[in-house]
Amino acid sequence: MRNFFERLRFYLSRIPDYTTLNYIDKDSVVIDAKNITFGNMPWKKGWTKSFNSSDGDPFFRPSRPWNTSLSKPQNCYTEDGLIRLTFPKNQIKDAYMQSNFTIKIGTVKAVVKVPNVKYAWSAFWLFGEDGMPECDIMEYCGSWKDEVSVTHHWGYDYNNIRGKKMTHNNARTNRKFKPTENFYLYEVELTPYEVIYRINGIVVRKMKQGVPSGGNNIIFDVTQGNYCDNGIPTQDATMEIKQIIINKIS
Repeated sequence: MRNFFERLRFYLSRIPDYTTLNYIDKDSVVIDAKNITFGNMPWKKGWTKSFNSSDGDPFFRPSRPWNTSLSKPQNCYTEDGLIRLTFPKNQIKDAYMQSNFTIKIGTVKAVVKVPNVKYAWSAFWLFGEDGMPECDIMEYCGSWKDEVSVTHHWGYDYNNIRGKKMTHNNARTNRKFKPTENFYLYEVELTPYEVIYRINGIVVRKMKQGVPSGGNNIIFDVTQGNYCDNGIPTQDATMEIKQIIINKIS
């Protein structure tokens, strides 16, 4: 029932411009085109970035968490003051970037615009170090209108076509919501008791089930798959990111 009211609230809302929101906390780390760094961490079990820009370790690695040969590092880059992830037309190598650090408690926000390209599957999500839970803060298929999907996964279910236990009625829509035309602030807040999802400050989902008990990597990607009708984009599909804002408590 609560999910129904959260969907209805967003549908009826006059979505505020994200620039009018006080969305950067004083203790937050802001990553943008000026300071983002890409690269793999030296391999060592349990070795992650210290979340300090001065330690010399890159913030993100430009590859998939798995099947790394299916992504191309050059598809993640900076241009015109933006972080860009491009899935080139008629290609099979997509664009992924995942954080070299993890977050357990705190907030992760990003100011994002997604591509309006058929078959392109854009996502901003968290993935647990142990696989679950998975927090899909925003997913978008190029054929959708005025909506994104906000989905929470908290375990595995091999009787489900996607193999995961997941929420239902995940679409968040509003006639004035234009995620391919405008930048929006997508956010997840991780607490010890609840996971809260927001779009431009509006709460769009709360979950007490599947609260992460360990660290989570931050992932952005533009790819293709069954979720978006499994076709290959015939135009370049580019996600644009203005800022990634992280307030890491633990």
